[in-house]
Amino acid sequence: MKRLLLNLDKIEKESKAKAEPPWLMKKRLEAAERFNEAELDNKFFALGIHKARLQEKEKKAVTPEKLPKDVEETLKALNIGEEEWKVLAGLNTQVDNTSIYNQLKAVIEEKGVIFTSMEEAVRKHEHLIRPYLYRLTFAETPYAALNSALWKGGIFVYIPKDLKLPYTLQAFFVISSAYTSQTERTLIIVDEDAAATYIEGCAAPVYRNFAFHLPASEVFINKGAELTYITLQNWSKNIRNVVTGKALVKDNATIHWMDANVGSEITKKAPLTILKGDGAKMTSYSLAFASKEQRISLGTRVVVKGKEASAHIKSKSILDGGVANFDTDITVEKNAALSTVFSECDTHILSDGSSESTPNIENLCSSARVSHEASVGRFDEEKVAYLRMRGFEEERAKELMVIGSVQDFLKKIPFEYAVEFRKMLELKVKGIG
Repeated sequence: MKRLLLNLDKIEKESKAKAEPPWLMKKRLEAAERFNEAELDNKFFALGIHKARLQEKEKKAVTPEKLPKDVEETLKALNIGEEEWKVLAGLNTQVDNTSIYNQLKAVIEEKGVIFTSMEEAVRKHEHLIRPYLYRLTFAETPYAALNSALWKGGIFVYIPKDLKLPYTLQAFFVISSAYTSQTERTLIIVDEDAAATYIEGCAAPVYRNFAFHLPASEVFINKGAELTYITLQNWSKNIRNVVTGKALVKDNATIHWMDANVGSEITKKAPLTILKGDGAKMTSYSLAFASKEQRISLGTRVVVKGKEASAHIKSKSILDGGVANFDTDITVEKNAALSTVFSECDTHILSDGSSESTPNIENLCSSARVSHEASVGRFDEEKVAYLRMRGFEEERAKELMVIGSVQDFLKKIPFEYAVEFRKMLELKVKGIG
């Protein structure tokens, strides 16, 4: 076993330079110490994180009118123009660890919504941040410890009690150079009987060397509230993406995870949902497209504590020469009477590839029901042949088959994103991107 050491003096210096409160600096240093003490296995070093610029100096947050030239060029390379993200309600963009402030904050602030960068939230809303930050994820893994010690940027969302927000809150994360490590922190609080939709996109230009995305998110859904959390990940194939995410769901509250992954060289992601309250609900839909030289490992973890809680877990993988695995980890505690959990995993093979579905189920409650099913198979060659008879080229026929297999996912996300994501999938079938 080996160790990788963070510079504690540098962490303290940067925290003081940002005028962070003493409690936050203390937590950063504690997480760094936990990381420095951890014995790291070969899997950790195989990702190459030790080569990344983990403690790179943070750039100053900017407005769109004052973008640094390199950031502007990155956005243009991704076909994201200034006007495009100016007109989107509630858009907040982060390039590497640099925040680009959203332009329409006033529209949602009138409703009592807070949607801002984590740095600004620490300065202006410490009374909200302190009781929640690090409560769900701190240093339980080396990746969580790294983020807890080094996070820069990220999004803070607060939805006030009883508000059903009519806007979709949108964030966009960009990695602009090789060997960069982007370590944003996301904290979302949905107060009692409120509802909101949050969607984040991820992208990067192609570089000759790899870069890292090491985010963490903590989500709190209070009594009777509801959140739809959508992630559309289209990193370039040089990105290594290791995600830590946890959610706490209280009485009669609901969280919907919608997670699509078509990019990156490596992705490891298995969010944990704790259904703490009676009647708490979770739905999770994970989608992966793994082409050649891609390894995507997704999973869903759920701990059921409340009575009459429910969870529906769905995973769909499309293999086109890559590897896509899905792990389900379900724990139903003894007091979770009459709760139900259903997990399903489907793999569709477009060409060669490898896929595994591994369920880990512990049901400690005699009146709870837990079930898991999995299937794997090739796309129906007869349907492809039929489409070709109708005049479609083979490539276009395969595109239609792929799009048809994920229609249930596309119908659940906002229309403009469904259109763009459909285009991404069509390009993937063509071997582009």
